[in-house]
Amino acid sequence: MDTLFSCISCRALLGRKSSSHSSPLGPENSASTSSNHSNTIQSHRFDVFISFRGADTRNTFVDHLYAHLIRKGIFVFKDDKKLQKGKSISSQLVQAIQGSRVSIIVFSEDYAASTWCLDEMATIAECRQHLNQVVFPVFYGVDPSHVRYQNGVYANAFALHKRKFKQDPDKVHRWGRAMTGLASSAGWDVRNKKAFKTEDQSSSCVELIPEVLKYVQCLPLAIKVMGSFLCTRDATQWRDALNRLKNSPDDKIMNVLQVSVDGLQYHEKEIFLHIACFFKGEREDYVKRILDCCGLHPHIGILGIIEKSLITIRDQEVHMHETLQELGKKIVRDQFPEEPGSWSRIWLYEDFFRVLMNKTGTDNVKAIVLNQKEDIFKCSVDGLSKMKNLTLLILNHTNFSGSLDFLSNKLRYLLWHGYPFASLPSFFTGFGLVELNIPNSSIKYVWEDFKNFPYLKRMDLSNSKYLLETPNFSGIPKLERLDLSGCTSLRLVHPSIGLLEKLAFLNLQNCSNLISINFGDESNLCSLRVLHLSGCIKLENTPDFTSATNLEYLDIDGCTSLSLVDESIGALTKLTFLSLRDCKKLVSIPNNINTMTSLQTLDLCGCLKLTYMPLGEVFNSSSHLESLIFLDIGFCNLLEVPDAIGELSCLERLNLQGNNFVALPYSIKGLQCLAYLNLSHCHQLTALPDLPSRSASLVGRYFKMVSGSHDHRSGLYVFDCPKVADMLSAHWNWMSPCKDLELVWLMRLIEEPYHFRCGFDIVVPWGWKNVPLWFNQGFKGDSVIRIKHFKMDDNWIGFAFCVVFEANNRPVVSTSPHSSSSSPPHHPFYLSFEGEHTEEYFDMSLDLELDKIDGSKHIWIIYISRQHCHFVKNEAHITFKAHPGVKIIKWGMSSIFKQDIDYLKRKQLGQPLSPHPNWDNDVHYINFDIVENNNNTMPKIHLPYNWLITEEDEVENIEAKEKENNLANVGL
Repeated sequence: MDTLFSCISCRALLGRKSSSHSSPLGPENSASTSSNHSNTIQSHRFDVFISFRGADTRNTFVDHLYAHLIRKGIFVFKDDKKLQKGKSISSQLVQAIQGSRVSIIVFSEDYAASTWCLDEMATIAECRQHLNQVVFPVFYGVDPSHVRYQNGVYANAFALHKRKFKQDPDKVHRWGRAMTGLASSAGWDVRNKKAFKTEDQSSSCVELIPEVLKYVQCLPLAIKVMGSFLCTRDATQWRDALNRLKNSPDDKIMNVLQVSVDGLQYHEKEIFLHIACFFKGEREDYVKRILDCCGLHPHIGILGIIEKSLITIRDQEVHMHETLQELGKKIVRDQFPEEPGSWSRIWLYEDFFRVLMNKTGTDNVKAIVLNQKEDIFKCSVDGLSKMKNLTLLILNHTNFSGSLDFLSNKLRYLLWHGYPFASLPSFFTGFGLVELNIPNSSIKYVWEDFKNFPYLKRMDLSNSKYLLETPNFSGIPKLERLDLSGCTSLRLVHPSIGLLEKLAFLNLQNCSNLISINFGDESNLCSLRVLHLSGCIKLENTPDFTSATNLEYLDIDGCTSLSLVDESIGALTKLTFLSLRDCKKLVSIPNNINTMTSLQTLDLCGCLKLTYMPLGEVFNSSSHLESLIFLDIGFCNLLEVPDAIGELSCLERLNLQGNNFVALPYSIKGLQCLAYLNLSHCHQLTALPDLPSRSASLVGRYFKMVSGSHDHRSGLYVFDCPKVADMLSAHWNWMSPCKDLELVWLMRLIEEPYHFRCGFDIVVPWGWKNVPLWFNQGFKGDSVIRIKHFKMDDNWIGFAFCVVFEANNRPVVSTSPHSSSSSPPHHPFYLSFEGEHTEEYFDMSLDLELDKIDGSKHIWIIYISRQHCHFVKNEAHITFKAHPGVKIIKWGMSSIFKQDIDYLKRKQLGQPLSPHPNWDNDVHYINFDIVENNNNTMPKIHLPYNWLITEEDEVENIEAKEKENNLANVGL
C-alpha cells in the first residue's frame, strides 16, 4: 500500500508544482490570464479526487488512503467529507472531478450497482481523455477482467441498468466504454494492498509489508502469490521467508514464487505440476476428471491452489500465469537436468522420442501427455515398458514400431488416439485403471475371456473400425460410460452388458454391422440414461427396455432395417427424448407410447411405412403424452391425424408435412401453445379447419430446452398443398373462415413474444389481392430499396415483409435479376439485406426442390422484432432473391405497431370493422430510396441474418447451454 501511496503522493505534488509554475498569478487568478492560455492551463482546487462505493470501502481501504494522503499534505476530495449540503450533487461532483489533478477510482464489488458512481467514473474518463488527468484505478476485491468486460460480479448490475435505461441506451454504453478504457490501463489489484492482511495479524507483520513489496519489485503476480502464501503465517515465519529469499539473490521472482509452491501440500503440488506441464487452458471439468482418476482429489485441491493465487478459473477453463507455468516445468526439469527419462512428467515430443529411442525411461516417470498431433518419426514402443510407475498416459501418435508387451499396472488414465495395436497387452492387469480411451484404434479385440477392472468407469472405443466384438463386461462392475460409436465391423455386443448397474451412457451409433442387441435375461440397467442406436442400418429390432427404467434419451435414427419397436418401450416413463427418424421400414409403434408422461420430444419424420399414429389409444389414461412439446411426424404417409392430437396441451411444435391425410381434426384448434405448424407438401389435404387462434399463458418451453434458439424458426407453413389452394381460390370471399389465416397467426405470435425468438415467418397459398392493406409499400419483384426514415415511436414493435412467389420444378425466368450464382449455397429463396461487403439473408426453410411442387402462388410473410431491425441503421439494400425455378411476382413491407395488433384482435373477435381499414398513412409511412440494380458488384460475404441477441435472449441462451453441457457430460 505504501507503494501506491507514494505513487499518488508523488504525482499529486509534482502536478501541484508544475501547475504553480504555469501561471505566475497562481490558480486563484488563473482565470484572468490571457485567453490564449485558456485551453492549456487547468485550475485545480483539489490534488486528488476519490471515487468509491461507500458501502464497500468506507471505514476500510478508502479511509486509510484518505488519512494517509492528508498526512502528506495532499488536498483530497472525498464526497462524504466535502459535499456542501443544499447543493446539486451532480454538478458539484463534476466540478470537483474537473478541478482535481489526480483521480482514484476504487472498483469494488458493488461499485457498478451505483449509477452515481458510474457517472463519476464516466466523467473521470472524459477528464483523463480531454484534460490529461492522471487516473489510478484500484481493483478492490474484483477481477480487473470483470471490470474491463462488465461480466462476473458486474454482469447483473449492468443487466439491470440496460433494462432500467432501455429508452436511453447511450447512458449505459457511456458507462461501459469508460469502464473498459479505465480497466485496460495499469491498475492496482486489492490483493496488492491487502493480500498480506488478515483480521488477527500482528503489527509486526504489517511492519514487514514494505520490505516484502520491495523484494518482489511490486510485480503484481509476485505480490499476489506471496501475499496468499504469507497471509496465514506469523511474523517469525514472514522473517524466515524473507531471509531465505535474500540468501538466493539470483532469479528473484522465481524464488519468490518457489516459496509459495513449496508451501503446497503433496496433492496440491502434484495438481499444480500437472496443470503447469499439461493442462493450462483446458476445460475445468476435463482437468478435474483426469486428476480425479489419478487419485489427486481435485475438487478440494484445485480450490486450495486458487486460494494461493497459483491458478485461476475463467470461462470454465483453468488458467495459469506463464511465469508460474515455467516455474512448474523448471521444478520437474531440475530434478534431473538433461535426463527426461528420469523426470516425473514428459510433455514435449522431442523428449518423449529421445526417451523411447534410447530406452532411458525410469520408474520416476508418472505422467506423459502429448496432446499435439505432430508428424513424428517412427520410434520403438518398447521403451514404455520401463516406466512401471506411469499413472497418466495421453498420446496422439500411431507411428510406432515393435509390439506393446507391457503397460504400467499403475495406470489410472489412458487416452491414446489411434492406438495402433490389435489388442491391449496380454499381461496388462490395470487393476486401478479408471478410464480406458482408445478412439480410432486398430484394435480387433480388447481382451480375451474375463478381465477384472474393478475401478474402470469409462471406455471409449469409438471408430475402432476393426473391432469385431465387445469384451465380457462381467469384471467391470463400475462402468458408467461406454462409447462404441463408429465400430463398423462390430457384430456382437456381449450380453453381460446388461449386468452393468452403473452404466449411464451407451453409444452404438453407426455400428453398421450390428444386427441385434441382447441385454440378457438378468439385465439390470437401472442407471442407464442415454442410449444411441442411430445409424445401425442392419438392426432389425430394438432390445428389451424393461430393466432400463431410468432411460431419458433414446436415439434410433436411420435404422433402415428396423420394422418393430419392442413393446417394453412403454415402461420408459422417464424418457424425455425419442427419435426414430428415417426408420424407413418401421410399420408401427406400440400403443403404450401414450403412457410416456415425461416425453418432450418425439421424432418420427421419414418413417415412410408408418401410415397410422396411435395417439390416445391406451385404456384408463387421461394424461397421455402430457409433457410433449415437439412432435415431428412429417413424411410418414399418414392417412389420418388422430383426434387425440388436440389433447397434447403442451405441444408447441408440430410437423405434419408430406403426409396423405385428407383433413385435419377439429380438435387441433385446442393446441393453444402451438407456435410452429408445418402442413407443406400435403397433396391430399382438401380443407383447413379453424387453427389455434388464441395463445396459452405458459408457452416458450421449447426455447428453454435449446441454446441458439434464434436458429429455431416459429411460424405457419401451408406450402405446396394444391387442393387447399384450389378450395380457397374457388370459395374465397371476405367471410371465408380461412381467408385471414396468415393474419391470425401473425397476430397470435406477435402478441405472445414467448412463441418465437427474434422473428418468424408464414407461408400460405394465396395471391396478392389478399395481402394486408397495411403493406402499403409495394414493389416489383426485382426492386431493391433502402430505408431512409420511418416513424419510430414507443408503439413500433417491428417490421413485416411480404412477398408473392411461384415455385415449380421447371427452370423459369425470374423477374428478379439475381442469378443463382449470387445466392448463398443451398438457399434458393431468401430476403436479402446487403451491405458494402456482406449480405445477410433470411432464407425460406421449406424444401422448394422436391419432385412434385405445385405451381400455384404463395405468400411468404416474415416478421422481425424491433430490437433485431438493425438493417434500418445500417441502411442495407433490401430485396428478395431467388434461384431459377422460383418466380418473385411482387413484394412489400410495413412497420408494425401495437395498434395494428389491436385491430387484428378486434377483427378476430368479430367486432364490426370495415373490410378495408383506413390505415393512418402517417404512422406506417416509410421514406425509402429505390436502389439501382448493379449486376457488376463485387462478390459479398454471405451470412445468415444477424440476430442481435438481447439481454433476455442471452440469459436464456446461457441457461439452456448450461443444461446442454450438463447433458453432454452423460452424452445427451
